[in-house]
Amino acid sequence: MSSQVTLYVQKQYNHNCGINNFKYLKATLLVKPYAIKPTEGDIHDYRTCEECKKTRNNIILFLNKKFEKFPLCCEGHKKLLSLKEFNKLDYLNSPQYTADKIIFCYQHIINNQDKNNWKQEISDYLDYAIESFGCFPEMYGVPLFLDNFISLLENAISKHKNIKKEVKDFIQSYFNKLKKPIINKNYNPIESLLSRFNTWLKVFPLEFPELKEIKTYYERATPLIIQKQHFNPYTQRVSGVLISEEELVTILINISKKLLEDIDLSKYTNQTDLLDYHEIIIRKEYQIKIKKLYAAFTQQEIKYIKFLDKWFKIQKEFINNTKKTIKLKEINKGDIFNDSYKESLSRIHFFKHCIEDKDGYKFENFINEKILQNRFKKVWYNTQFDVNSEVGNGRGFVDFKISKGSKDITLVEFKLACSSSLESNLKFQLNIYAKANSTNKYIIVIFIIKDNDYTKTTNILKKLRLNNKENIIIIDTRKKISASKVVSNEQL
Repeated sequence: MSSQVTLYVQKQYNHNCGINNFKYLKATLLVKPYAIKPTEGDIHDYRTCEECKKTRNNIILFLNKKFEKFPLCCEGHKKLLSLKEFNKLDYLNSPQYTADKIIFCYQHIINNQDKNNWKQEISDYLDYAIESFGCFPEMYGVPLFLDNFISLLENAISKHKNIKKEVKDFIQSYFNKLKKPIINKNYNPIESLLSRFNTWLKVFPLEFPELKEIKTYYERATPLIIQKQHFNPYTQRVSGVLISEEELVTILINISKKLLEDIDLSKYTNQTDLLDYHEIIIRKEYQIKIKKLYAAFTQQEIKYIKFLDKWFKIQKEFINNTKKTIKLKEINKGDIFNDSYKESLSRIHFFKHCIEDKDGYKFENFINEKILQNRFKKVWYNTQFDVNSEVGNGRGFVDFKISKGSKDITLVEFKLACSSSLESNLKFQLNIYAKANSTNKYIIVIFIIKDNDYTKTTNILKKLRLNNKENIIIIDTRKKISASKVVSNEQL
């Protein structure tokens, strides 16, 4: 087997995947045809078969007439004249080659149809025969006489009475696949696989401490997995098929599940450790959202993206709940911060937690600021800060003054959302108190008493541009719905 090959480069690709850089070419070929060797068999021998000899001669006569018009026989083949590497004399033996290939394949099929591996034997030899036709560059027409080879061989096989039906059907299916047009000529399987794998690398949390040792392994890995490798004894070549996008995504889903099985955040009781995980998860969620915005995930990728989204949500919920628990434990031990403002914020959030989540909303028959102030005093146990209520400063009385010396003072003022003076108080009162106490640190706590209080409060805060301010905290004292009566989104 020998053939001369000319390569015409169409495009050069340069893709990054992980820390690897893949460079490869898209090219079209001019491959000259060559003769093939027949196989031996006990059932049929073309050398002694008069019908084969007659058929071979008729095919040569038929193809010789067609060869006279080549390459002016069609628009595609006409373009061959523009290639300096093309020479019609290289194809002078094509009629004889083609006739031999038809006879040889015909004989090979008859002699091998009863073997246990008849499908592999027949397809290997057909691959060998078809490859021997060579090829023309893209848009320059099909290999010379390949279409005649297929039609004449199909006709001979269909008429032979001793070739089994299942063999005929298999060969017909083989040729149908060969003749099937390429739907998307621009599809690049290598580019697609690299892109799919690189997307997974970006959104999967390989930065987790437990995965850092294998992070480099996956960043250096390649998704260009060759499967179904097979050695063809006739072409003397090993062939293989690139893994499909669907198969790659299935592998990535399995890898994701296996790796994340080893991540157990429940073993961490230190808030700093949990924050490291939280930061990675938030960054990965951001990368997923950006990818969705600018380049939508494929249907295959969506499978593991949904899995990661759900996993991230579970971990974030655990981290947030654990952070609350850690904070509550630290409060029980005493002051967390050596700053009146930060400590006040922390204690107020604990107060909010007690009221909203620990049945603290179950006050007496009515609620007023005095009741709330008394309950808030109980939050300030085991503290080194001075906690004084109803402190007069010449401009009125502030609800609480939290201090540690004269240079560290934070004012805390309680307001009922139902108060008609809420807006004016928010606008002026605390600034006046803060100046009177020589401090710029103050916190306003607004209590929701009635059902329409929340909407009223949020509208006022938006109007005054105070919404989302750290030092304005809303606490809902309304009665909560029983957990047994809450319906989750998944149930709706």
